Amino acid sequence: LYGPTKTFLRKFSRALRTEMKESGVIVTCLIPGATATPLHDPYEVDITLALKLGVMRRPEFVAKKAIHALFNDNAECVPGLFNKLIMFLIPIVPNFVIQMIYKKTHRKEQKE
Repeated sequence: LYGPTKTFLRKFSRALRTEMKESGVIVTCLIPGATATPLHDPYEVDITLALKLGVMRRPEFVAKKAIHALFNDNAECVPGLFNKLIMFLIPIVPNFVIQMIYKKTHRKEQKE
């Protein structure tokens, strides 16, 4: 349900933004990608390596980008080049490839 919920929230924020615009309310959808928070288990995720590779960002970076996007009245904020690339590629990747990746990454969880 994680993926569909993110998609719903993205669409919901767009609709909310449209409806609230005339009232002067600004709505910006933050799509942060992987962020170095305690959510990630350091025994399963090499946070230092992920930060060096740019596939994960520090919370301060994400927050700064989000505030900048909000005050510039941007509809969405996708911090980091890697996240922008992923957002571009996901819609053009065939569904069977996404299913293979999902199965491979979730096999470990199913065994536990």
